[in-house]
Amino acid sequence: MPADDIEQARAETLRLAALLAECEVQLAAANSARESHEHALVTARGALDAAGGALADRDAELRDARNAIAGLQAENRRLDGALAAQDRIIAYRQGIRWWLQLPWLRARLWWQRLRDQ
Repeated sequence: MPADDIEQARAETLRLAALLAECEVQLAAANSARESHEHALVTARGALDAAGGALADRDAELRDARNAIAGLQAENRRLDGALAAQDRIIAYRQGIRWWLQLPWLRARLWWQRLRDQ
């Protein structure tokens, strides 16, 4: 009987050793996969950080472009106002009233130039 107990203990030990070896293989595979995932995560984080920096640069460029557009629109409004004023002056000077006032205006400017000399 003790030989049977020893044989059973030996068989159980061999079974447990095989189980342990199988667990070690699975653990090594899991660790390898984990390391691969960690490496992929570090790479992805680096790419994400680079994309975030590029996005921040694009946001700054977009903000600058919008500011430039706003400045150009303001300049366009100013020039439209100046053009409208010129159109009013041209329309006034095409009228008969301007042509009747023009000789008196020229005479007055001529008189001022003579007085200033």
